[in-house]
Amino acid sequence: MIKKKKIFLIGFLILLILSSYLLSSNLLAQENNQDDLNTAVSPSVNKNQRLLTPPVKKDVIEERREVQLEKQAQRQEQIEQMRLQKQEQLEKMRQEKQKKIEELRQKKQEELEKLRAEKQTKIEEFKQKLAEIKDQKKQQIVERVSNRVSELNDKHAETVFNWIERISNFLSRLESIVNRLSEDGVDVADLQTQILNIKESLEGLRSDVQIQKEKEYIIEINDENTLGRSVSQAYSQLRSDYADIRSKISEIKSSVRDLAMNIKETVNNFRFQNNQNKLESNSNQ
Repeated sequence: MIKKKKIFLIGFLILLILSSYLLSSNLLAQENNQDDLNTAVSPSVNKNQRLLTPPVKKDVIEERREVQLEKQAQRQEQIEQMRLQKQEQLEKMRQEKQKKIEELRQKKQEELEKLRAEKQTKIEEFKQKLAEIKDQKKQQIVERVSNRVSELNDKHAETVFNWIERISNFLSRLESIVNRLSEDGVDVADLQTQILNIKESLEGLRSDVQIQKEKEYIIEINDENTLGRSVSQAYSQLRSDYADIRSKISEIKSSVRDLAMNIKETVNNFRFQNNQNKLESNSNQ
């Protein structure tokens, strides 16, 4: 009897152990299946979330780029309007200066014709008074000095004419640079105004030298004892006349130098702006 109870008890324990083992195995399998299901579903859910999420950062960048482009377009339009206004003002100024130059030429031409007529009269009077000098040696000296002053006047005048020609050629080269800048859309109204002013100054100087060249430095012959003073006065007058011309030359040189420096600065700014635009364009891309 006791043996049967022991066998029954042992069988019951074995059955209990097997039931516990089977129950734990089922629970572990269910947990693994749930994990696999979550793993399989999670990527698709995350992917759908990414697809549904709007690209906020990209939209902001596009919006900023559009605003920037719009501002650049507005600024460019304002610059173009200002450029057209300046061009109109410049054209008006060019016409006024051209009219002024023509008037100056006409006036100087009248002065030149009058001066030539007076010059011939003065030469005839000088020859008559020169012939009245009794001392042949003094007569030769006065005649030689008179010719020398006239030669110096002609020589100085030709030197100034050559200088005007060189400056005009240099100014033409500077003007061609300004015109190329204008074709590239650069505002060059101030530079063109400087060029017009220099041209006007050169034209005025040319007219002054033409009149200067026609001058005849007649030595006043009133008394043989004062011939030395008259000769000195002729030289002094020649130096004084060319001092005024040298002053005008100096002003034109300064204006041309300022123009060249301003053109150089404008070219450098244009190149810098182009580089900046390229950098901005590359950054936007």
